[in-house]
Amino acid sequence: MGRHTPAMSDTELAVYLEEHLATELQWLLRAATEWHVQDTLKLGIEGYEVQVFAMDSAFLHARTLLEFLTKCTSDNYYGCDAFGISRLESQRYGGAWEEHLHAALMHAQDRSETTMLLGFDGQSRKRLDQMPVDFAKEVVRLWREFAVALGDHDRPTISRLQGVAEKSLEDAIVNADRVANSKVTTAHADGKPISKIRWQGQA
Repeated sequence: MGRHTPAMSDTELAVYLEEHLATELQWLLRAATEWHVQDTLKLGIEGYEVQVFAMDSAFLHARTLLEFLTKCTSDNYYGCDAFGISRLESQRYGGAWEEHLHAALMHAQDRSETTMLLGFDGQSRKRLDQMPVDFAKEVVRLWREFAVALGDHDRPTISRLQGVAEKSLEDAIVNADRVANSKVTTAHADGKPISKIRWQGQA
């Protein structure tokens, strides 16, 4: 592995999946959903800029998981190869998505000129600050591939983690739905409909 990323035992990998990666997924989907709610309601209440907080949170969790799912382990972070599977391919993350997401989180740059990014649907063009749900949907797509790859592993202690990964995603989606249907959301919506986010592969 790397200098700050020692090889983990199968037991440690299970803990890493359940306690760390699954937590990142939980908060990504909730933050992206909260951003979607706020973007729909457009409350404009001074001192209640929840949309910005949710956007920053979604970006942070999305970058963490996109790096894990699409890159190999380095000195500073784990990739999915830590589980003995190949890194996953993403035509979306890489190029403009990766460059602008990294810059937004890591650098104070002149943002007076807006770069339009290709959305998850492969057709729409959006500003970075309109991309939280798009990033989350790509993570969900990759997470499903990650779960299948775990199930295909030749070590039973790793292949059984497919079920853990799938359950983690199911729970994350349920909890994200709770954000959209919370008492606070309902009170602020005042009857305004909020479209349901359809995650990749969801009925």
